[in-house]
Amino acid sequence: MDKRLGHLLMAGADIIFIPTESGGDGFHLKSLRYGAVPVTPSVGEISDCIRDFSAETGKGNGFRFSAPGKTNVLAAINRALKTLEDPNVWAKLQKNGMKGDYSWRNTARKYLKLYETAMKK
Repeated sequence: MDKRLGHLLMAGADIIFIPTESGGDGFHLKSLRYGAVPVTPSVGEISDCIRDFSAETGKGNGFRFSAPGKTNVLAAINRALKTLEDPNVWAKLQKNGMKGDYSWRNTARKYLKLYETAMKK
């Protein structure tokens, strides 16, 4: 896809459906920066960055489905569409995604803590 076109699509989208478990070129991260909320599988490298949104807690930055299949995918899409109906909740969800730190520096810090914990055991 043309890079410019990809940016225009993300800038105009409310929801981005990413059916693959591979992050590929980081499309899911780019969509977060634009406020386009991703709907993704709960496996693979995407699951490291996309957290399932809860309207009750206000935490999360997207919608995940646990396994491939029509029922699971449609359930995640329907949750996204239901959330979109409340502009205040949707704005909170978009802000969660736009202000997240998805840098390698942040990821490296988390892995370092994990390794340090493992070494103590």
